[in-house]
Amino acid sequence: MQEHLFSRRILYFIDDTVFFRCREAEHLESCHDDDNPKKALSNMSTRIMEAMEMESPLEDFGDILMYYSRRSLTMESDALSAMEGISQQFASKLGYEISVGLPVGAWDHFILFSGRNLRRRPGFPSYSWAGWKGSLCPFPSPDDSIPNWLDTHTWIVWYIADGDRSYSLVWDPFEWARKNSMRPLKRDAFHQGYRERVGFCCPGLEFEHGARPILPTQSTPFVSLPHCSGFLRFWTVSIFMQVKDTGLHYGKAALFGVDGKQYGAIELDGLDECNVEASVLSGPSELILLSGVSGDRPYEGVALPKPAGDHAEYHVMLLEWDEEIAERRGIGKLRREGLAKSYNHGPAWKEITLA
Repeated sequence: MQEHLFSRRILYFIDDTVFFRCREAEHLESCHDDDNPKKALSNMSTRIMEAMEMESPLEDFGDILMYYSRRSLTMESDALSAMEGISQQFASKLGYEISVGLPVGAWDHFILFSGRNLRRRPGFPSYSWAGWKGSLCPFPSPDDSIPNWLDTHTWIVWYIADGDRSYSLVWDPFEWARKNSMRPLKRDAFHQGYRERVGFCCPGLEFEHGARPILPTQSTPFVSLPHCSGFLRFWTVSIFMQVKDTGLHYGKAALFGVDGKQYGAIELDGLDECNVEASVLSGPSELILLSGVSGDRPYEGVALPKPAGDHAEYHVMLLEWDEEIAERRGIGKLRREGLAKSYNHGPAWKEITLA
């Protein structure tokens, strides 16, 4: 795909036909004397090339990933390297790196990827699209811009395990400015990562130690991890809901609270690789809140500035645990009322290690 996107002129050999394509038009071999060549059709190929103009780089990168995921790879281990050239172009445009396939400055947005019948791809983390085989669906489209959504609907401070057996911020703009010999940004106590972080706050919910950003602990020794790089460590709200089958053939399930009412829905991943009935449908399953859903209603009808966490709906991730390490097993949405209907003593502010 990279050769297709970066080449200004391309020859295609298809069965017994040859045609030439440039950025402006297509020429069929049988129409070489045509003075009015056919304009390039508006198809998947041209839409990808339009995305490479990077007029809206975050949205355009999401489109590129959606189309890239439909391609077959000879070597599954090339999932990221086959996108390296494109990722570098977008990283240069965005002004920050792309790590394990996710733009670090919009981590909360791109971790919400979903797809149809996704299957686990070994060698990559489950929280990245690179960790799954299958066609991705379009990424969520906030009513406002993605940067504004990140400012108003997120609360997680993401840390990632480094090769030197420590955790660092997924993206620290202050450290980035220092390394690139730029004027240091002003740092204050409320800024962690790349946005202001005020913690999770939802009326009616209280946690024993509050719900503010917290540094990662070392409760999970690195010696117990399969490898030292790529693990995420962060704090967020954990809840337990009953997952009930509403269409497992399509990877669909519903989320029910302890009162027996439905409060959300989820798309399940890796259905052909695990016993869903035993691992998911047999009892309450753990989900974590990732961010607020854009376009939600003002709390109690009052259009006032809301603290992060006070939203009508939340993006949630279904987890599957292997001792102290979790992997993603689905992505969905949960209504706010469902938080108070959690199994296992209600919602908790919890530290997560995600592979």
